[in-house]
Amino acid sequence: MAEIAKSRLYAALAVIVLATIVAYLPVFDAQKELTNWDDNVYVANQTLVTSLSADTVAKIFDTSTQVSLNYHPLTMLSLAINYKFSGMSARGYAVTNLVLHILNTLLVFAFIWTLSHKKFWVAALSSLWFGIHPMHVESVAWVSERKDVLYCFFLVLSLISYLQWVRKKQVVFLGLTFVAFVASLLSKAMAVPLPFVYLLIDYYEGRSFSAASVLEKLPFLGLAVWFGLLERAVVQDRSVLGGVLSADDCAGAAVYLRRTSDDGRAVFVCAVYRIVVPAHKCAASLYGTGQARAYPGSSRGVLAGAYRACVSSGRDVAEFRDAVDTGNRLVSVRVYQ
Repeated sequence: MAEIAKSRLYAALAVIVLATIVAYLPVFDAQKELTNWDDNVYVANQTLVTSLSADTVAKIFDTSTQVSLNYHPLTMLSLAINYKFSGMSARGYAVTNLVLHILNTLLVFAFIWTLSHKKFWVAALSSLWFGIHPMHVESVAWVSERKDVLYCFFLVLSLISYLQWVRKKQVVFLGLTFVAFVASLLSKAMAVPLPFVYLLIDYYEGRSFSAASVLEKLPFLGLAVWFGLLERAVVQDRSVLGGVLSADDCAGAAVYLRRTSDDGRAVFVCAVYRIVVPAHKCAASLYGTGQARAYPGSSRGVLAGAYRACVSSGRDVAEFRDAVDTGNRLVSVRVYQ
């Protein structure tokens, strides 16, 4: 009976992996190219990925080194390793993203399988939905989204390890949880809220709220706060805007932030809806067709900072204004071949 169950498990995993590969077959296309939206910053014009020397690796992990307003050294290191084997071939990077996504899908199966006390169909359907869901297309097909699949890999590993810690109380699992959490943060700062997910697992597992359960999470919370403050400092650094982004990029970023801050609630509701009903999606990200107008709230400050950064770096002011006009109509078109 155990052998039959094991065969059924392996067959399900094989089907899930195969379905995920079929869903992302276009990433194997030899004609796939790097885009001019972030791929130039992450790979095409990025000197950090062209070498794996000790000096370059040290610079990648230096907290003063930011790429596209992000501190994510593990992501940049993975792209540098990719560059060594793939050069400027977009396909190599996209296939690596797909491999990571498949690993993430298997980890989701393992996590749900463990969390649900080995409920086969719950784990199988959850991981299949995760693997083939259209919402992941950007993360897999877009080279610049390496950070997304990489941080997710370590995040789910951390969840699995934490669940083992809660159930078995072996310190090694708590240590592995912390290491995976750090790796996830070093891949993308989006992992900052993870300690609160640990609290949800505590609640789900019926673990009592105690001083010990809080104290064990203090290192996680401290690290999360530090990374959050680091990312905030990066975003507020106007010299970074002027140093790594063109006038076109600055204007596009400012317009994007205005749109998302104005329509934040609508964007959130839309994202949740797309998870449940993944229909009417497009490779182009459109943000209205109106002309540039006043930028309210914090976005106005972002635009002003971007403007001053471009001026201080000697860029053409007229070029920046034209970029704002264009960016307000269409921030980006991302082509997935």
